[in-house]
Amino acid sequence: MAEDSKSCVICGGTESEGELLLAAPCHRHFVCHDDVSSFFERATQNESLFPPKCCGQMFMLEEYEDYVPFDVAWAYQIKEQGEYAVLAK
Repeated sequence: MAEDSKSCVICGGTESEGELLLAAPCHRHFVCHDDVSSFFERATQNESLFPPKCCGQMFMLEEYEDYVPFDVAWAYQIKEQGEYAVLAK
């Protein structure tokens, strides 16, 4: 019985030998390892993309940190605790 093909919501890539897709927080979509990292990286560069979400559900860094390079995770946390933590007036 063939399993439904999963594909990355960002790049459209499918699961391949050795790289399984990660479930997005909504549990209806999937992301590849490279794109989950870019979700966090883009959020540090553009506040309108912060926090990264899928179907309104937030990507929690601690759930994906194994797939996010240290420098990207660090920059994300700096933004999260600093500049992005300030409430708009």
